[in-house]
Amino acid sequence: MKYLDDPFDYPDEEESKEIIRLRKRAKIEEETGQVLPTWGGARKGAGRKRGPNRVHYFRIRLDNIQEKLLAELGDGSIEKGVIKLIERNI
Repeated sequence: MKYLDDPFDYPDEEESKEIIRLRKRAKIEEETGQVLPTWGGARKGAGRKRGPNRVHYFRIRLDNIQEKLLAELGDGSIEKGVIKLIERNI
């Protein structure tokens, strides 16, 4: 009879990345029949640069009362008032 260890005991993120990397290397070595060198690789900073988190812009139509309520909620700023209103309702 085979017993399982704790099913929620996952390896660390670094360990899992290393395991995946070693599996890929073994697969390539098996397919090509050649031993891959352990040196080399992409230089640091190479590749596509990741930008900041994307911000979504939108337009809303407000009447005077809504403007004043949002400004009051955001301490004088309609933008901060909209953000507070969204956070309050999420």
